Amino acid sequence: MDAPSILYHGTAARLRPGSLIRPGRKPNFGGDYVDGNGRSVYVYATNDPDTAYWYAETLAKMVGRRFGYIYEVTPTGELLADRQEGDFKSASPLRVIGVYQRIDLGPRVRRSSIERLFGL
Repeated sequence: MDAPSILYHGTAARLRPGSLIRPGRKPNFGGDYVDGNGRSVYVYATNDPDTAYWYAETLAKMVGRRFGYIYEVTPTGELLADRQEGDFKSASPLRVIGVYQRIDLGPRVRRSSIERLFGL
């Protein structure tokens, strides 16, 4: 499949240009694309920055981080269409080209995580 010229990946992880986003991690949202050890067999990207924003914001909130990140990425191998139009998956890593947007969720995110942990 021909890759769009620009792809985005939303995450809570802070990455540098040239970093590789690899399959093989515990999936963020479960899913049916896991190996026998429960590790993801794909990495995901989208051609829609709004979709990447949703993932970056959601994942940052899930792990209690103040910032989410949207990266411009390029595939290093074959790119497959995913379930939603404009979303893609790859069994090969995605290479980070650069930061598209850093999302500041504010200091309340960390506090709410602590509150959840201790039931406050």
